[in-house]
Amino acid sequence: MEKHLKEAIQILDLSAHPELNDVRVYLLDVTCLPKEVLAYLASTLSLKEKRKAVRFRKDLHRQVYVSGRGMLRVLIGECLDLFPGEIEIAEERFGKPYLKGHRETFQFNISNSGQYVAIAIHPGSQQVGVDLEHIDRQFEYWEIAAHYFTTEECDGVYSHQDFYRIWTKKEALLKATGVGLVDDLNKLDFSKKVNFVEAKDERLRLFKNRKYTLYTLGNEEVVVTLGIREQVAKKSRREMGIVEVDPKRAAAVSHVFLV
Repeated sequence: MEKHLKEAIQILDLSAHPELNDVRVYLLDVTCLPKEVLAYLASTLSLKEKRKAVRFRKDLHRQVYVSGRGMLRVLIGECLDLFPGEIEIAEERFGKPYLKGHRETFQFNISNSGQYVAIAIHPGSQQVGVDLEHIDRQFEYWEIAAHYFTTEECDGVYSHQDFYRIWTKKEALLKATGVGLVDDLNKLDFSKKVNFVEAKDERLRLFKNRKYTLYTLGNEEVVVTLGIREQVAKKSRREMGIVEVDPKRAAAVSHVFLV
């Protein structure tokens, strides 16, 4: 089983960012999992999760949900030496999942798109959010961009990857805060390397004066953005991403200040 898991899951390379030494982002291709592995992952789910899985009409959607939640439990269990089936996952006020008994000391987030699942794990107190988007070359993104992006963001969209890069930034930030999608996405401008964003939405006001760093990686198949709350008062310019690191290994880094 371990062999099959290794074939289906990869750890995204964040080595160019030493400030993320204790953060892991996993990318899972559920189509690489054999039936026996899927069955094991399904067996780790809670009763509530199993009931939700049954409600999916499409096999792929069910497979993605079961694989993602089961793998999340396996990864948390490995970090905390817990049996996956005994892990208790609850939800915050706006639906963000958290680990019962470890709410302030262990952070995680999960996202899925197409046949892929992304899982971010952080054994610490800094809020994390991850968003994954499978690149659909047939998707006509301009209408969505015009509705949800700022003018400055639209000016930087020349391809599907550009669109998904901006979209995952917005989602990762909102998932890190835990508020989920807000009504005024077109008022949240992430077009620059350093962005000062006014928290107009009532839910976002709870997170005013907080700083978040966004790390975006991608290939021809997917775009993934990790969002993490910045808690250290002062950091070097390199740690803040203001100077360039090895471009072959580095994620695209940007910063968001909620004001």
